[in-house]
Amino acid sequence: MPCTDPSWGYQVLHYTGDGAASRLIPTSFPLNTGTVAVWIFPYGGVTNDDHFRSSGMATTQTNGSGFPPGFTIITAFGATGFTVNTAANGLAATYVAIVLRSKASHLADGTYAGNSTDLRTITSGVPLAGGLLIVGRSFTYRSVRFSGDASVVFLDDPAAAITNAIQAIAATSFELGTDFNVNASGLTYTYFYFPGDGNIGTPPTNGITHFKIAGTGANLAVTGLGFQPAFVLARPLIAGSGPDPDHSIWRSACSHTGTNSQ
Repeated sequence: MPCTDPSWGYQVLHYTGDGAASRLIPTSFPLNTGTVAVWIFPYGGVTNDDHFRSSGMATTQTNGSGFPPGFTIITAFGATGFTVNTAANGLAATYVAIVLRSKASHLADGTYAGNSTDLRTITSGVPLAGGLLIVGRSFTYRSVRFSGDASVVFLDDPAAAITNAIQAIAATSFELGTDFNVNASGLTYTYFYFPGDGNIGTPPTNGITHFKIAGTGANLAVTGLGFQPAFVLARPLIAGSGPDPDHSIWRSACSHTGTNSQ
């Protein structure tokens, strides 16, 4: 896949920070209409913190790993791009951003008030059965490829799956437990959903695929995707697994060279 495809509603871009307190990062399509999201990853070892915000989240609700939720980092979505402050615009630092825009309503986000009730159903209004769901507080996520009662919280170390959070994803709804990260009384949460066919060998209809694979402890070639990915993100689900057990491993075809990953 190319690094930019407005017809699919995605762009993978990289930029170098200039240290400005407010900076517009241009995109290939407008971000001021529909459901959009920006996920920023630092490149080159500056920091391990990533930053995520969707259009349904308030300015002060940028989330990610490595810091408490609720920071102001991705400050605006506009007709020509998104705006960041110095937390995602450090002088001479390099960043990679995944930009997503709803195509035929295939993205969705919304808010709900926590009530600490177990087995709680949140209706999304769009099909969820093939996708990945993120609840933007401590950046809790679950894929339809997960089995049983399991979610992952990016903010927590180690990266073991947790229970009683996003307990299940159904056709047009998802089920919550009572975990503080997703359903505490008195707190407001934002969720973001993006699709993925989740089948190796079938080109994704929306530009995204996701799957679970068992490690071998040796070099492993993942083949037969049916397309060339522009960005790959891997996350261990078991505490202490992999060379960097507490963090995601990612690589962008639009910025990385050789065999380097981040």
